[in-house]
Amino acid sequence: MTHCWICKQSADTAEHRIKKSDLVNLFGSGSYKDENGVVLVRGTQQIPILGPNSKKIKYDKNLCAKCNNDLSQPFDRAYETFINYICQNEDLILKRRFIDFQEVYEDDFVVSQRNLYKYFVKSFGCRLNDGKLPIPKDLLSLFPKTSFKTGLRITFSVCEDHLLFFKSLKIAGKGDIMTLIYPPSKETKPTFQERIKAKINSRIRPLQYRWSEQFKWLYVWYWYNWMPDGQLGSTWVADSQFIYLGSFETLTDEYRKQLLESR
Repeated sequence: MTHCWICKQSADTAEHRIKKSDLVNLFGSGSYKDENGVVLVRGTQQIPILGPNSKKIKYDKNLCAKCNNDLSQPFDRAYETFINYICQNEDLILKRRFIDFQEVYEDDFVVSQRNLYKYFVKSFGCRLNDGKLPIPKDLLSLFPKTSFKTGLRITFSVCEDHLLFFKSLKIAGKGDIMTLIYPPSKETKPTFQERIKAKINSRIRPLQYRWSEQFKWLYVWYWYNWMPDGQLGSTWVADSQFIYLGSFETLTDEYRKQLLESR
């Protein structure tokens, strides 16, 4: 029996790896076939996705219905409102390079930006759980709170190369988690040495993680007990009316020059 990573009760629901509302925003709610084809890229594999509720883009059962619905619905709604604002105000955001939560959520922005942060914690926890990585206790305990302390900092940034060359591409995705913990593979039983190493690591150093998610040109970066890269945006812990966007590039100067010359 699998357990809900939030409350430890039996897990009977499966959270989306890529949020369903993001897929609908990008590709619509209908069938993804023929000219509307959508693929999930995993390593070198390209896996066709037939619709926004495909099982191929869900985790294994990882949450109970109560946590996935009653507890976290306000978090999901806050995220959906945030992404809708991004989609409807791209030019303004890219010109100013900051987002005002009062414009996103109006007078409810204090509560809603906190719910948005909790959505990101939920997304992060699902990814850690899927990777069999320890979920920090401060993240598990913050969901019902209006005030909390945590080691998780979040930043937002713009991928300049996506804007320059790939703005028409519809992309949503998640990066690999970087950590100082090296868990055994899911397919193999941990050796005695691996179990000892995991115990030692957990005692001599705090958990440290770095991760990212992407929606079109916008990247959300997660820094748990990890010094954030200042170029990737101002740090946010559900504690500000404004978030300031960082900036980064993914292409080499040579390849960028080739693309520009080929236009």
